[in-house]
Amino acid sequence: YRLIYAAPERLRQPPFLHALCQAGVNRLVIDEAHCVSIWGHDFRPDYLYIAQARQALGNPPLLAMTATAAPRVREDILMRLGRMRIVAGEVMRPNLRLEVFHAHNEDEKLGFLLDLVCEEPGAGIVYAGTRVKCEQLASLLRARQVSAIHYHAGVENRNAVQDEFMQGRARVVVATVAFGMGIDKPDIRFIVHFATPPSLEAYYQEAGRAGRDGLPSRCVLLYAPTDRATLTRRANRDSMNESFMRQAYLSVKRNLHGATLGRVACDDLRRDLQAEEVPVRVAISYLEQAGLVQRGLDLPRQVTLCQQVTTPVP
Repeated sequence: YRLIYAAPERLRQPPFLHALCQAGVNRLVIDEAHCVSIWGHDFRPDYLYIAQARQALGNPPLLAMTATAAPRVREDILMRLGRMRIVAGEVMRPNLRLEVFHAHNEDEKLGFLLDLVCEEPGAGIVYAGTRVKCEQLASLLRARQVSAIHYHAGVENRNAVQDEFMQGRARVVVATVAFGMGIDKPDIRFIVHFATPPSLEAYYQEAGRAGRDGLPSRCVLLYAPTDRATLTRRANRDSMNESFMRQAYLSVKRNLHGATLGRVACDDLRRDLQAEEVPVRVAISYLEQAGLVQRGLDLPRQVTLCQQVTTPVP
C-alpha cells in the first residue's frame, strides 16, 4: 500500500499498530492537526496519542497540516508533537466576499436565505445547527424549485448524498458540521451559515470551502439576537465541569473494582455517566493529563491466536 488513511483512534488498537510496524511507515501525516490541541476548535483526545504511536512506528518523518491554527494552538501542537519547522501560508483569499446579515428574528433569516439561494447561481452549502433544521431548510428550498438535499450524522446513505452534491446532481446541500471533512469541490459559489459557528476558526474553515477555483464566491453569516443565547447554552452544555470530571474519575475506580490496573469499557463509563462517547473520552483525556489515570492501548473484544508449526530439521 502506498497510502493508508486512518482515524487516530485506530492507532490505539494493537493489531493495527502491529500491522503498520510490520509494513513499515515512511512518512506520518496528520490532517486537521488543530485537533491535537485542547485550544483547537475541534479537540479530539485520541490525537494526543499520535506522538506515542509515532515512536512505536520508528519515528518516521512527520507532517502536520491544518487550515486553522492560531498562535496558541500552534504552541500547543508543538508541545504535544515535538519541535517542528512551521510553514504558515497566507490566510487572505481575495476571491471570497465575507458578509453578515443582521436579522431581527429567524423568519427574517429564512426569507433572506431563500432569496439568496434562488438568486445566486452555482453550487452552495448551507450550514444549519441541528439535524431537524437541515431537513426543514432543504424541504423549503425544494419547495422553491431548488435542487437541495440535506446531510447530517443521522443520514443512513451519507456517501450517496455527498456524491450527489460533488457530482452536481444536487445544487445545494443543507448540512451540519458533519459535512465538510475532505470536501474539495472547486466550484462552490456560496457558503451560508444559517446558525452561528462556535468559533472564528470553525467559521473560516467552513467558509473556506467556497471558491477553491479562484473565482468570486460569497460567504454569508446570518445573525439574529437569539443566536447569542444559543451559543452560550451550547458552550455551557459542552463544557467539561468539575462535577462531571469527578464522576468520571469515580466511575473509572468503580469499574476497576479496587484494583489499580485493569480493563474498563467505554460503554460502561457512558452508562454510568449518562453521556455520549466524546465527552467521556475527553474527560478521560483530561484526567490522564492531570496524572490521575493512565490509559493504555485499546484492547480488542476478540483475539485471534495463530499457532506456528515448525518442521524439525532431519
